Amino acid sequence: MLTMKSAYFSSTYGDMFYRKKECDSNTNLVCIHGAGGDSRLFIPLMNEINTMTVYAVDLPAHGRSKINECSLEVYVQAMGQFIQSLQGNVFVLGHSMGGGIIFELVKCAPVKGAVFLATAGTLPVNPVVFELVDKDFDSLCRLAVDLSYGNVDDTMRNTAIEYMKQAGSSILKNDFTICNNYNYEEDAKIFTPPACFIANRKDKMVPLDLTYATFKKMPDAMLQVFPYKGHMLHIEQAKQVARCIEQFVELSL
Repeated sequence: MLTMKSAYFSSTYGDMFYRKKECDSNTNLVCIHGAGGDSRLFIPLMNEINTMTVYAVDLPAHGRSKINECSLEVYVQAMGQFIQSLQGNVFVLGHSMGGGIIFELVKCAPVKGAVFLATAGTLPVNPVVFELVDKDFDSLCRLAVDLSYGNVDDTMRNTAIEYMKQAGSSILKNDFTICNNYNYEEDAKIFTPPACFIANRKDKMVPLDLTYATFKKMPDAMLQVFPYKGHMLHIEQAKQVARCIEQFVELSL
């Protein structure tokens, strides 16, 4: 079994924490989490991928990264520096908010291919979310988890709520604002690296219609839709998502 390690990468903005599952391969997959997330959410998926080296990074101001700045520009530039430091082919995976970061990353980093997981070129946020994040953060965390997961037990649900609370209301509000401002539909039309969209049919956070609209604009992209509920495919459908990613990467090399 491949061993997972963790370390820090020194960007010009400060140190970013990352997890790494190394494989004897010239191919890397870099995973970028969504709003209020961190690299812990990718551990189930990392455990299922065995054909490439997999990284999961805590974005600036998230998780264990030692950076306070939390703008989209800082996310993109810090991740771009991380990708540029790697040897070999680099594929990127963006979950939800991370998908928008991919559209910016391809402008400044050598991206061989992209996996868009439960995301789209536009990510509108319900105004109720912005009301709750200021007035009742605990309720927002519970609501977001209930909408994000399809079928989890109380232990996993409580863990997910705790992870979101650890991110804090200011980071959640910042990230949701970034998502709400996304509009990469035109960028999708000129996206050149190989791309694969993976989604659940009954995702309540990013409806399939949004994913499909972006996919249709992107030349030669692939689409895999699973018949499940939930937004957290990298946790609840980790094995199936891993096989899909491995097949996509193999076809794209």
